[in-house]
Amino acid sequence: MSPVLPDGWDLAALDHVGSTNAEALRLAQDGKRGPMWVWARSQSSGRGRQGKPWVSEPGNLYCTALLNVGTGPHVWTQLSFVAGLAAYDAAGRCLEGASEPWRLALKWPNDLLLNGHKISGILLESTTVADVGAVLAVGIGLNLQHSPSDAPPPYGATHLCALGGDIAVECALEHLAQAFADWRDVWADGAGFSRVRDAWTERAHGMGEQVAVNMPDETLTGRFARLDEDGAMILELEDGTERRILVGDLFLANQAHAAARAAQNLRTT
Repeated sequence: MSPVLPDGWDLAALDHVGSTNAEALRLAQDGKRGPMWVWARSQSSGRGRQGKPWVSEPGNLYCTALLNVGTGPHVWTQLSFVAGLAAYDAAGRCLEGASEPWRLALKWPNDLLLNGHKISGILLESTTVADVGAVLAVGIGLNLQHSPSDAPPPYGATHLCALGGDIAVECALEHLAQAFADWRDVWADGAGFSRVRDAWTERAHGMGEQVAVNMPDETLTGRFARLDEDGAMILELEDGTERRILVGDLFLANQAHAAARAAQNLRTT
């Protein structure tokens, strides 16, 4: 069946593509305009943050929202929280008939966890198009029917089918597209980010708890205090000072040893 999208959204549906983000940005350069979804049943060059490969076999959801954006990059990044909330809502809809207990949580900055395991990731990329300006690709992957068995600890990976969720890819795309449109309306080009931030915080993994954060050149530990007005993590260190963190991998304090090993592996590869 062909997915039904919210009013005003176009769809580019593909059997296979290198990357839905790359395809969305290519379409923008060729004259396509957002808002539109680029959806592929499989990818050969799917990727996550920091260039990490994203396993993209048929059966899961691989899609990108292409948007024309008139605001600056400091506001664009807020759309990762819009996308996170949309993925959370879509996964919840898919799990309504699940046969096993489940709990979803958003992991800063842009992952979705199901019972403590990763099921979704988000990647934002942008380009400039002549006579249009900046366009943004918001890539979202959601594990429906399968997940990589070699995903690193302590989170690993899982998929909705493992709990008996609704695994039809077309239905998952419909749920995601509607939720994204709804949260984008709340966001209102940044004017409503405080509402988005509050909603994200209510669903956050580790908020208010002791955490470790791996960054490219160091690992910090402290209390995940809050998100600031731009969505950066505010980490309260042991001495009471605060650090504003824009990029990093978050682990709970009881996962600190795994965090340290992951950080060492990251810096030596």
